Amino acid sequence: MRRITSFALAVALALAADVLPAGAQANGVAGTWRVTWDSGVRTEGTRVLEVTRRSTATLVLELRGDSLAGTWTMDQEPERHVPVRGVLRGDSLMFVSAPWGMAVGGGEMPVHITGSGRARDGRLQGTLRLHLPGREPPLRRWEAVSAGG
Repeated sequence: MRRITSFALAVALALAADVLPAGAQANGVAGTWRVTWDSGVRTEGTRVLEVTRRSTATLVLELRGDSLAGTWTMDQEPERHVPVRGVLRGDSLMFVSAPWGMAVGGGEMPVHITGSGRARDGRLQGTLRLHLPGREPPLRRWEAVSAGG
């Protein structure tokens, strides 16, 4: 990736420095989640004008102290388990995925996801950005329910 977003940098620094409070609660974040997210959007600049497609994925999260680690697996590519890392502060979480190649026009384009959200009432919800080279990514909504894993 040509540049690291400030969000990704903040997550990396927090993980490296271990600056989160020792008493942060898991809030039931660890486990397997069924995610629905705005995968297709019509935009003007970075503003979403219309959601054109919703997709599903599986997010598996483990909690180690206040650090999150796991995988993001899109239903349309069940063999690809993209590593994610993040942090948990109270009921708020932030995460960043490793880059992967997305099929575009007969080739592959490197992409990655950054996201944030909250854990409430057995659900996760928030916003994420799908980072594509040379484009400022719009905010997309996502939500997840426990898959019981």
